[in-house]
Amino acid sequence: DSYAPQFTPDGKTVVFVRRDGDVYRVDTDGGNLQRLTSGNEYVEFRLSAQDSHGSTDGPRVSPDGAMVAFIARRGGAPNLWVMDLDGGGQRQVTQRRTPCGRPRWSPDGKSLYTLIEQAENTWLARIDLASDRIDYLSSGNRVAYEYDIAANGRIALLQSDEQTPGAIYALPGEPRLLSGHNEWLREVKLRESSDLVV
Repeated sequence: DSYAPQFTPDGKTVVFVRRDGDVYRVDTDGGNLQRLTSGNEYVEFRLSAQDSHGSTDGPRVSPDGAMVAFIARRGGAPNLWVMDLDGGGQRQVTQRRTPCGRPRWSPDGKSLYTLIEQAENTWLARIDLASDRIDYLSSGNRVAYEYDIAANGRIALLQSDEQTPGAIYALPGEPRLLSGHNEWLREVKLRESSDLVV
């Protein structure tokens, strides 16, 4: 089984992940199939321990087409890695004990974005590839689900918290609500949530 294909910017190559967890590439004419990684376990990214659905995170090609970001589990939590388009130069970017998922490149190719699980929350983070420094762009008791990055670096982030269903926010800076479809909730007092201990 093959999943999550992505073209290189020149449209000549497709990178993808297979059920074995490894990343592959193939030319668009069907030739030159290559396995780029070895030893990855298949990863279904789950937003929290309660997420029963999960999703497959495919590899992401850098804006210049030279590198590939991918999620790999090699004996621990799923972490963010990068490599050259030919599979060389593989490097683990994050050293997390909790899962990372949904990687994206910054428009300039100097940073990577990823969702990182933090206890019962999932936050969006930006990682500078020169230093591997992690800056969290969301925080608190929130779960970030999905996001997109515009060419100018602005981010649309889908997230929710215990009191608010999923809504879209603009970043960077303090998240600014874009989708006002939950305005009716301002008039509703929801009960505070608490952890259930059994």
